[in-house]
This record gives sequence, structure tokens and C-alpha cells, in this order.
Amino acid sequence: MDSLQLIGSFVLVWALFSVAAQLLFAYSLQAIADKNELPELARFLAWIPLLQLYPVIRCGGGSFSRFLFGVMGFLAAAVALFFASASLGESIASKALVVMFCLGGALVALAYMARIWMRTAERRGLPSFVGLLCFVPVLNFFVYPYIAFHDGFVAPSKAGLVIGLLLAASPMAAQYRMLQTLGQDPGALLQAQLGTSRAVDPQVTDANGALHELAAAAEAARLQALRASRDIQASGADETTPQIVHTIPEVESLTANASYEPSDGFLVPDAAECPSGATRRGAAPPEGSRQWCERTGQGDGVKHGWFSSWHPNGARAVAGEYYEGLRVGVWTRWYPDGAKRAQAQFDRGLQDGLLIAWDDKGDKVMEQHFRNGEPVQP
Repeated sequence: MDSLQLIGSFVLVWALFSVAAQLLFAYSLQAIADKNELPELARFLAWIPLLQLYPVIRCGGGSFSRFLFGVMGFLAAAVALFFASASLGESIASKALVVMFCLGGALVALAYMARIWMRTAERRGLPSFVGLLCFVPVLNFFVYPYIAFHDGFVAPSKAGLVIGLLLAASPMAAQYRMLQTLGQDPGALLQAQLGTSRAVDPQVTDANGALHELAAAAEAARLQALRASRDIQASGADETTPQIVHTIPEVESLTANASYEPSDGFLVPDAAECPSGATRRGAAPPEGSRQWCERTGQGDGVKHGWFSSWHPNGARAVAGEYYEGLRVGVWTRWYPDGAKRAQAQFDRGLQDGLLIAWDDKGDKVMEQHFRNGEPVQP
């Protein structure tokens, strides 16, 4: 499991816990409303987030209408404070006024809720301090159910339970779809990464990193071409001057016309000799983990020719070709067990052709067509 899947799994587990806590709190609130003989509306609203505030206040013997008046008074004071601070500008007095108002509002809210929790416990025949335990993290998960059920259980409201489950299932469905995207749908991640241009280490071997690298490399080449085009225009060239990406001659690539199998993708040849004017750099296993061809002479350091990298276990990780520093032909990535992970066709640094991805079981999870670096419909 890669880091993204691990994060997604943690979020999903946390969402499950949150849903369970919400449903338990709603059931407890409905039970207290039942035992306090509150109207049916309070029992139903106990299952609806935010609207639960009404039965919470009523179960503590509070007046909901007075609560609303208090909220409206607080909002009115906030508006007045806004105009007052605006007139004072960025002075220390203005900032102090805002801080004092926020602290005062927070203290009033805490004091009010403490009174509600304490009276809720008292009305259920418990010491008032039990209600204050609702403010203690983790412990509050058990306190409210204890207040509700210490003297017996009641049946949950069927209508309220259905509403509560439906409201809880909506965020759960979103979390599950996110986990599926992180774990099994690299196409969605690729689309999210198409706008990035940060450099990517060719040895990154996580599943989503494979597609991220292909997309980032294409975008980096696109930006390089745009910068070169702007330089040409700034030097006084007329509008008929072709963009830099079209001034590169036709490229003869080992994999430009590689044979394609629908289930297995493109055929990947073994590493080739470096073209004229280029020298092989790096080393293959066991001496090294990367090997590439580099142009010599003017402009040293530009990759030009075949590139390969390997996993720590010696299995091939990445293979493809460069032409004057731009990716061409078919680029391929493999899992450490030798199964293909992703393949993409490039033309002068831009994705042009098919992008294919497989999961670690060998099932194809994505096939997207590109033209000049942009996804298109086949």
C-alpha cells in the first residue's frame, strides 16, 4: 500500500468512526428527549446534524427562542464591531477590541453550554458535574450515552434513524470514492496533476508517481517550448516564425512505431547504443541504478538517446528515449515484480498518443489519448 492509499484508508477509518459517533450521539439525544417527554419534533431533529441544537437546548431546560435572540444579538454586536474597527483602522485599540469580543463570545458560549450540559445531567437524576464531562475529549464520546441510558434503553425513532443513516452515508460515499481513486484509478490523479510542472525524480516508484512523472515531464517540456517561443518573439522575429517545438527535425526513435497489443501495451526493446555525438553515462545493476546517453560537446549534460533505471531488486523500473533533452517514443514504467505499470507516447517532449496504466494485478485501469500534450477523445 503506497502513502496515498494509506492516507485514504486513514481518512476512511476516521470517517467511519465519525459516523458511528454521530449516530450514537443522535440516539442518545433522542433517548433523553423521550425521557424528558419533549415533543415529537425534538425526537426527530435529534438525528439531523446542526438541527440537533434544538433538542440539546430543550433537554437542558433551556429556551430555544431565547437562544436565537442571543445569537441575533451576538451577530448585531459583530456587525457594530466591524464598523467600529473599520473606523479605528489598523490601530492597537481596534485589534484589542476584536480580540476581546471574540474571547468574550467564546466564554459566553462555553458558559451557556456548560449550564445546558449540567442541567441535562441533573434532569436525568445524575450529579451536575457529569454534564461538564461532555467537554472532555474522548470521554465525551461515552458521557452523553451514559446520561441517556443509565436508567434504561428506549427504541430509536425509525424515521429519525433512516434520516440519520442517509445523512451519514453521503460523506461516507465521498470518502470511499476518494479511496478508490487513490488506490485503483490513477487516471483521475493524472488529470489532477496535468497542471503541475515540478521536477520529478525518474526513480520514484510509487504507483501514482508513475503517472505523475509522465504528466509533469510533458508539462515541463511544454513550458520550455513556450519560453523559447517568447524569446524568439522578443528578439524581433515576425509572427510567421514557427514555435521551437516545430523546429526540431523528424525524430527516428526505437519505439516511435513500437508494436502495440491491446492487453500488453507497447513492445519495449532492450537498451540501444548511444547515437552519434552522445556518450553513455551511469551504470546498470549491480554497479548502479541509472544509465543514459548524454550529448557531448556544446551543451554538455543534455540527455540524448536511451534512458533506463532499475529498482533496488535489479528489476527494470523506467525505460525510454530522449532527443535533445526531450522525451520521444514510448516511455515505460514497471512494478518491482516486472509487471508493467504505465506507458506513454511522447513526441518532442509532449505526450502524443496513448497513455496506459495497469494496477499491480495486471489489470488495465486507464487508457487515455493525447495530442500535443492535451488529452483528447479517440
